[in-house]
Amino acid sequence: MADEQRRPDPSRFIAETYDQARQTAQYLGDRIESVKRAHNTLKKLEAGRQITAQEKSRRVEVIKTDVRWLRTDCINFARNRNVEGQLSENLYGIKRKAKLIRTKGVGKGRARRARDYWIMATTGELSRWLEEYHLLLSVAPFEHDFFEDGWNAMVRESLNNYFREHPRVRKDTDRIDGMLADLEDDDGGDDDRMGGEDGDTGT
Repeated sequence: MADEQRRPDPSRFIAETYDQARQTAQYLGDRIESVKRAHNTLKKLEAGRQITAQEKSRRVEVIKTDVRWLRTDCINFARNRNVEGQLSENLYGIKRKAKLIRTKGVGKGRARRARDYWIMATTGELSRWLEEYHLLLSVAPFEHDFFEDGWNAMVRESLNNYFREHPRVRKDTDRIDGMLADLEDDDGGDDDRMGGEDGDTGT
């Protein structure tokens, strides 16, 4: 009984796995929102002419670095799921369009427009991909198959980990239960035979 009390509850494995997924989704969402806020602040400062060229360059570099890190993480997530091709192709298309805006665009501020397009389009594509593969918390409810398949997968993995770490020890109660089951099977067989003999006697 003491051993049973010391054995941890297998549900903790499920809780830990689910909590890790939730924390990852929250962390990715926070990073995306941080990029949006930084870019929005930059645009306001530029519009009000309240920023020096040096400060603007510093802010732009910080934003671009954050986007590049987020892009790298998403590509690694996609590679682990064998779906890297489509995401990489979409990101490459965004990069090419930004280059066209910068080199062949019309009017002044082409570099700024290309910069803004790349930041917004890349962040938007990464957000879309993360939500599609359930790696980003959304205000919309998750699809049913995510809860069904995801929860079942976590349960199986958690229970496998639990029983791998805590293999079942056969006890005397198991042996006694087995003996009782054998006795019940034998009693049932005897009843059938007795019923048959009584029936034959009655006829």
